[in-house]
Amino acid sequence: MNRSSGDRGKAALDQFIRNAFIWLSADQINFYRRLLEAVWNHSDLLSRRAVCGFDVVTALVAFAKQGDGWIRSVETWRCSDKSQWRQIRSLAEHLFARYPMPAFMTSVWLEGEIGKCLPAHDWYKRIGNGENVRQVGIPMSMTRDMAHRFSLAPDHLSMTGALRWAEALSLGGNRALFETIAESRLGRSLEHAEFWRTVIDFFVRSHTPHEQIVPIIDYIHAVRLEWTEGVSAEGVLELVPPCEPNFEIKGRSFAALLRRVREWHAALGKASDAKTTWRPSGLSNFRWVEYVTHPNRIGVEKEAARVWTISELCSGRELAEEGRRMRHCVVSYMNDCVHLRSSIWSLRVRTQNGLHRAVTFEVNLRTRRVVQMRRKYNAAPFGSERALIERWAKEVGVEVPATLRQ
Repeated sequence: MNRSSGDRGKAALDQFIRNAFIWLSADQINFYRRLLEAVWNHSDLLSRRAVCGFDVVTALVAFAKQGDGWIRSVETWRCSDKSQWRQIRSLAEHLFARYPMPAFMTSVWLEGEIGKCLPAHDWYKRIGNGENVRQVGIPMSMTRDMAHRFSLAPDHLSMTGALRWAEALSLGGNRALFETIAESRLGRSLEHAEFWRTVIDFFVRSHTPHEQIVPIIDYIHAVRLEWTEGVSAEGVLELVPPCEPNFEIKGRSFAALLRRVREWHAALGKASDAKTTWRPSGLSNFRWVEYVTHPNRIGVEKEAARVWTISELCSGRELAEEGRRMRHCVVSYMNDCVHLRSSIWSLRVRTQNGLHRAVTFEVNLRTRRVVQMRRKYNAAPFGSERALIERWAKEVGVEVPATLRQ
């Protein structure tokens, strides 16, 4: 007898729970068993109906690895709230915080690879113990104004996103600027924080159009920071350093910078290795048929089909063609695709007028989250297009963050 998808999902979650033991020491296994018992007895976080069970296990393993730092016994934890997110938040605060914590900080326990201790775990505990956020070791200088804005960041953000949100606002940026930055690589990493602050300040002062922010960030990352694989004259495979490691944004005009971005984009499309391919991510493609009515020339409404598809791009040739047709720099993500850090997808629609490329979007394969989505010329997608991407994401178990759903 075939098992239902719910049975298969529960079996996969149970196996994931068992596999998590390999990440733990003997002492940590004891903490993990106590956590599992408390969660099973006093919540529905790991029930058949759980929609974020794998994230819950990731959090429980992180809690167990920090078991020596618990300030309360897990056996005394109770939470009457039915929201799974708020239950995880409640458990994290019970174990590590003496004071109420901003809701977005719960995300630090759900991020990263399972079994890996993150610096953000220590930041959470220290802030929860009453320490000033400016003094807990976050690799970003913070003014009092930025620290205050950080504490008021929206609940749906990650901790990195909240820091970028506070940074952009303290520099004089607005909500639209932050949301665009959050979709870029800056919303996922604090590396080279002081340099990137000068770039964000440039965006604010130059009133950079929001559709140009992500291409500029990708260009700067490529020329200043990105090491790529190459073959030397002796035939040795080696890492090639970035072409402008001393690149600075100060003193540049927006027009001159944009010209360099466009030249880089054009050269990137020509230089991309069309023969380069990589292994698919394992996420499924998508197909959706809808019927719409519209008046014809004589005023009679006619029904016509639209066939929507979402397909993964798995070669340098496909990325280059997507970038050429959509007028953006998606081909610059080829190295991330080759190393299975990201996967790039194309939302297209076929009508009686032919095939049309609608949206290109990126999935971070480590976090299984959609991290950016763009129409032609880097414009934001329409609501109907976002809804289709969300439908696909739900089917394959990928998250679309709230910042991308608005």
